Amino acid sequence: MMIDFSGCAKRSALGPSERRGSSQAPNYGPVPPEHVKLFEEGFAAFREFTPEGYMRAFQLFGRAAELEPETCLYQLHRAQASLFLAYELQLNGDDSTTAFERGATPPCAAATSASSEAAFAVRLQAFRVLQQPNLTAFRVVALDAIEDALELEPDDPMSLYVQSRIGPRRGGIENDPLARALTIAPDLALIQYEAGIQMRNRRSLVDAENAFKRAIELSPRHFRSYVGLARTLLLQDDGDDVESVFKRAVEIAPTFIEGLFAFGDFYSSAVETELAAEQYLGALAHNPKLDEAHVKLAFLYLQGGRIDEAERAALSAIEVNASSHEAHYCLGNVWYERGDLERAQAEYERAIKIVQIYPEAMYGLGRVHFDKGRFDPAIEQFNLVIRYVPNHANAYFSRALIRGERKQTKEAIEDCDFAIRYYQVERDIAAASLQRAIARGLLRKADFEIKKMSRLDETMERVRKLKTTISYY
Repeated sequence: MMIDFSGCAKRSALGPSERRGSSQAPNYGPVPPEHVKLFEEGFAAFREFTPEGYMRAFQLFGRAAELEPETCLYQLHRAQASLFLAYELQLNGDDSTTAFERGATPPCAAATSASSEAAFAVRLQAFRVLQQPNLTAFRVVALDAIEDALELEPDDPMSLYVQSRIGPRRGGIENDPLARALTIAPDLALIQYEAGIQMRNRRSLVDAENAFKRAIELSPRHFRSYVGLARTLLLQDDGDDVESVFKRAVEIAPTFIEGLFAFGDFYSSAVETELAAEQYLGALAHNPKLDEAHVKLAFLYLQGGRIDEAERAALSAIEVNASSHEAHYCLGNVWYERGDLERAQAEYERAIKIVQIYPEAMYGLGRVHFDKGRFDPAIEQFNLVIRYVPNHANAYFSRALIRGERKQTKEAIEDCDFAIRYYQVERDIAAASLQRAIARGLLRKADFEIKKMSRLDETMERVRKLKTTISYY
């Protein structure tokens, strides 16, 4: 049995002999030494699988190591706690340098004769590689290291977790390491969370929901599981109070960027503009250089007709990241709304230069050419949009207008039919969304869907009139 932070499916704590790596437990008597108590507290803190837990664990393991410096296992646990903290910081876009440096494999690991400690040390090496800026270049090194660890301890769930994060050596999943980890250690919140993500990606939504809920039972402050649960409930169109689940995640971790973005997106989809903006602004308060947060604000303001604010947010995103194609596209929409076609064209072209296959910007550029009366480049853009997004109703309608003007009757009528078909699909989706909004009492969302359906009805009527006009040619 490998000695590590994961524990075992059969027990929740490590025995003294296992902690010390000896074959026989010392007789501590009725009261264990202070270093053992500190280890147990650190072990429990680590199993919370949160940044605060990792920090507490690092400190507790460090104190245990000071009291019992010859026990390499304490030093390994301390390094591991710091590495996991570094990984959390890295995922959140925070400075992880100090935590990563403190996660260096301790020198004592090189001299250990215990296979469990040797496997532990190799796993740490693999986990360090996982945090390299360019994982692709180091991926084979990480895979080799984690496979060495698993050769020493085949049933270690956390080595299996690290292996699942690195990815398979070849395409496909021959032996799912995460599934094995879940079987071996179902009492680990981290494994339940990762399993929930995997299940959700495979559209096993009920299983994913249960995995996230189990993770929260095991670690009530595991904020990532709250976000995972909320997103899964949304995919299931569940009637549960998704808002409260998101809110709990943000309460626990108010600087968790992914949670703030997810909560903001939730409010944005419910047309709760101010509440959505509050989440994105919260992310920016933590890190003003989050270009994605500026972009989300820009589109949110644009949707609400707050053009000047949308422009400022888009420019802020570009100031942080000049290659933000979404920011340039949004800025193109800003100038289009203001009627400045030259500036709109320039921004759409900048967006397409950054990301060559960008249907939204292509359509925007096509609209600009159309409004300028430049039908050849306009239809070229609409053709590209349809090529990449075959159900783009607006592109079919716009192309039909040009083809109708050119007396290309058959082609124009076909475009009208496609446009009506796909507008109807959009309307059906909006109608279903309206019913859900009404059922949940989301009045602004319901009003938004009603207006959207009305606009689609008006647009479809315009297409029908165009088709009728073209038919007389």
